[in-house]
Amino acid sequence: MIIKKISKVLVGLRTRHFLVIDAICLVIAPLLALAIRLDGILNLAPYLQSLAVVTVLFLAVKLTVFYAGGLYKRYWQYAGLEEMAQITMLIGISLVQLGVNTQTIKQPRLYPCMST
Repeated sequence: MIIKKISKVLVGLRTRHFLVIDAICLVIAPLLALAIRLDGILNLAPYLQSLAVVTVLFLAVKLTVFYAGGLYKRYWQYAGLEEMAQITMLIGISLVQLGVNTQTIKQPRLYPCMST
C-alpha cells in the first residue's frame, strides 16, 4: 500500500523536481562526509570555511555537468540501460572535474579538512 503511494509520487515528479532533490543532496553530502570523518566531534568551526568552499564547488560542478549532459531532460519513467550508462558517464566526468578542481585550489592553510 505505501509502496504504491510512493511509486505514484515518484512517477509524478518532473525533471525540475529531480534537479532540486539533487541540489539538496549535494549540499548535505559534504557535511555528512565531514561528520563521519570526524567520528562525532561536534567542533566544526575549523572546517566551516573549507566546508563552504567544497559544498559550493561540488554543487556547481555536479549540477553543471549533469545539466549539460542532459540528465534533467530525460523522461525517467521508462529509463533503461542507456540511461544508466549516461548517469555513470556523467558521474565519472564530474568526479574527474572535481578532482582536478580540488587539486588546483588545495591549500592546507585554507582547507584543513583537505590537507594531507
